[in-house]
Amino acid sequence: MKVKELFARFRAWQTSPFHYSDEGLEEHHCANCNHTYTGNYCPVCGQAADVGRITWQSVWKNVLSVWGMESKSLVYSLWQLLWRPGYLISDYINGHRQQSYSPTSMLFIVALFYAIVTKWINPAPIDIVAEDEDDLIILLNAINWLINNPGWGIMTITMFFIIPTWALFRFSPRNNHHTLPQGAFIQLFMGTLLLMCIFFSEIISNYLKWLIPIYYYIAYRQLFGYRFWGTAWRLLLIVNIWFLAILILISMAILFERISTYPTPEFIGFLVFELVLLLFIFIILFIGYRISKKTSQARTNATC
Repeated sequence: MKVKELFARFRAWQTSPFHYSDEGLEEHHCANCNHTYTGNYCPVCGQAADVGRITWQSVWKNVLSVWGMESKSLVYSLWQLLWRPGYLISDYINGHRQQSYSPTSMLFIVALFYAIVTKWINPAPIDIVAEDEDDLIILLNAINWLINNPGWGIMTITMFFIIPTWALFRFSPRNNHHTLPQGAFIQLFMGTLLLMCIFFSEIISNYLKWLIPIYYYIAYRQLFGYRFWGTAWRLLLIVNIWFLAILILISMAILFERISTYPTPEFIGFLVFELVLLLFIFIILFIGYRISKKTSQARTNATC
C-alpha cells in the first residue's frame, strides 16, 4: 500500500473512527428481570446482555473498572488524544461520549501516574530557591506547588485558557458558538495532553517539550477548523493573555503580602499596574473577538 493511501486512511480514521451497526443482534433473556429483548442492554432494568457466569475474566474486568478501563475507554481515549486530539474533543463536546473516557478522571489518573513515576525517578521533592527569597517567596511557592502537584497545577494553568479560547474562537468554521462549560472540558482534554507531553519529555528526551506548541496547534486547528495563520495568531494571543493573567495574580499576591498599610504610594502604583494589565487583556480579547466575528460574517456571505 502506498504512503499516500495510508495517509488517506489515517485521515479518514481521524475524522470518523467510530462505526456502529445494529445488524445481527441476537435475542437475549435478562438474568436480572427475566425480560426478553433484542439489543446490547435490557430496556427494562438496563443490565448488559453479556452478563453471565462469573469467571476469571469477570474478576479482571472488576479490577479494571476501578480505573474505568473495563472497556479500554481510558487507554483508547489517550491513544486518540495523541493522534486526533481536536477531533476527539469535538466528538466529546458534541455528544459522542460513549467511547470517550471522562476528561476530568483522565487528567487525574494521568497526573497520578505521572506523580508516581517521577517520584520513583526522583524521590526528593522539587524545591526552587533564590538568593533573594524574600522578594520572590510567593512566586517560588506557587512554582513549587505547580511542579509537585501536577494534576492540580495543569488544571489551574489550562483553566486560564477558557475565556480567551471562547472569545477568539467563538466564530470559528467548526464548533462555532461553543460555550464556556464546553470550554472547560476542552481545557481538561488539553491539560491531559500537556501533561503527557511533559511526561514524555522527562522520561525520553527534553526536546519532546516542543510537542506542546505543536499539539496545541494541531488540536485547535482540528477542533475549530481555521487554517494555519487563523489558528496560529489566535493561539499566540491566547498565550500572551495567559501570561498577563498569571502576572496579574502574582502581582496581586505580592501586593497583599508586602503592603500592610493602605493607601500608600506603593499600593497605588501596584493598583494602577493591575488596572493597566486588565485593560490590555480586555483590548486584546475585544479586538480578537471582533476580527473573528467579522471574518465569520464574510465567510457566511461568501457561501450564500
